Amino acid sequence: MKTVERKLGRLMAIAILLALLFLVLVGRLVDLQIFRHDELRKAAANNTERQILRGPRRGDMRDIRGNLLATSKTVYNISADPTVIDTNHLVVAQTIAPILQIPVDELAKKLTLRQIRKKEDGTPIFDQYVMLKHKVDEATWKRLQQAMTNLVFGADEQKLPKRKQVYFSHVRKHSLQAEPDQERVYPNGTLAAHVLGYVGTGTNKTPHGVVTGTTGKSGLESYLNPGLSGVYGWRKT
Repeated sequence: MKTVERKLGRLMAIAILLALLFLVLVGRLVDLQIFRHDELRKAAANNTERQILRGPRRGDMRDIRGNLLATSKTVYNISADPTVIDTNHLVVAQTIAPILQIPVDELAKKLTLRQIRKKEDGTPIFDQYVMLKHKVDEATWKRLQQAMTNLVFGADEQKLPKRKQVYFSHVRKHSLQAEPDQERVYPNGTLAAHVLGYVGTGTNKTPHGVVTGTTGKSGLESYLNPGLSGVYGWRKT
């Protein structure tokens, strides 16, 4: 009889323990899904969504007869990812240096892997972004793309394993990046330069905060800056 009572007591204790654990689990779910729902939803959105601001093209300036006084053309800031280039920094530098008009040794140094810190487990973290040249015109960017497409690594790639062929293809396609930018152009040169003024890098206020971009520094470029700057757009990814 006592043995049966002991077994029943143990079963009752286990049942109570399981019930308590179940209540704790239910309480945790209620906390996460009801009380902290909005907070966690925003945190999840921040981890999965990224808002990218898109700067507008700076507006043109014309005289009363419609003659163009100032305009903007699209240019590109060229950067590279040394972690993609890896040990191929010298061959890449030799290929693109003449196009960018940068000495090969200087360019090769920029493209060399550079450790910036270590993870807690000691794994090195390398710099994935290095700026090569600002305000490169579209024709030069296309020449760079073509040069990278035709990049030769000094090996018969048809005889290499598929994995190595994929690696070389990845280097050709993803080593360089071009960030769109704009350059101010004055078709009449220095004519009325003191009236038109000039532009430079500055801050512009947007509904999404203050961003760095092209802004008027003097003359009409400064006076008409709010209208010439346009409205920043954005997209979420």
